[in-house]
Amino acid sequence: MKSVAPGTMDQSAGNQSAKSVKIMTWNILAQCLVRRTLFPGSDCLKWKDRGPAITQEIVDYGPDVICLQEVDRLADHQTVLSAAGYEVLHVIGGYEEDGKQHGLLIGWKQDLLHLVDQKVIRFDEQQFKSRVGLSRATRNVGLIAGLAFKHHPGGLVIGTAHLFWTTSSSGGNPPDELDYGPSGFKRSESL
Repeated sequence: MKSVAPGTMDQSAGNQSAKSVKIMTWNILAQCLVRRTLFPGSDCLKWKDRGPAITQEIVDYGPDVICLQEVDRLADHQTVLSAAGYEVLHVIGGYEEDGKQHGLLIGWKQDLLHLVDQKVIRFDEQQFKSRVGLSRATRNVGLIAGLAFKHHPGGLVIGTAHLFWTTSSSGGNPPDELDYGPSGFKRSESL
């Protein structure tokens, strides 16, 4: 988990009184992706054991902002996170009709922040500088959220993604190919 004090990131901004924000990111392994055949004796992979432990761990750390990947069983997480004072944004990215069951979640403490804007990126639909013919469709998505502080000026833009990638089918290294900023993301003067 990372705690970020915006005032310390850009000394030239002259904003030394900026709010410190604690951010947690976690790939929680969607239950629909668990392969019990690989770990037949691992009861810790059962959702009844794992699910409550995951959300309780998040609540115990108490981050201001949460970025989760491989999220399914949203209702289980949302019940605990809502009771702990979080608002959440969850997307599968429009692939639900194709049978995809897991997605991304960005959550924030609702007494500290509010959602200003959001953007879902479907990576299969993006044009990269060098796309290999017959590249594998991955159904990878990214989620970006613009969050403004409720009680003082400023905010943050935060994003999360879950990338499925294989060297044999992609023809490249995703970190070299992915170049996303908040393009197409509505700019807000309150951020």
